[in-house]
Amino acid sequence: MDSCRKLGRHDESSIVTLNHAVAVATASGPRAGLVMIDEIDDLRDCVYYHSARGALLADARDDSGSRAAFERVIEVATSDAQREFLLGKLTK
Repeated sequence: MDSCRKLGRHDESSIVTLNHAVAVATASGPRAGLVMIDEIDDLRDCVYYHSARGALLADARDDSGSRAAFERVIEVATSDAQREFLLGKLTK
């Protein structure tokens, strides 16, 4: 996680922040990562944002929140392969 912080000092992009939030969730639990993810405003139409959020919500046992996040991924997905993969996940 320290390497994520060091990288973030050099590149303050939202993707770096998203990756850091996932690392924080791995170390400190899904809720800690979700707090960070929810502060990222400019990725709201990004597949990676909603995918990470959906996975962390699932880890936090928030099934309805996770489902809503993955449904949003399907809406913003740019390829049919992404949509089909996620639709398969939602129907399980």
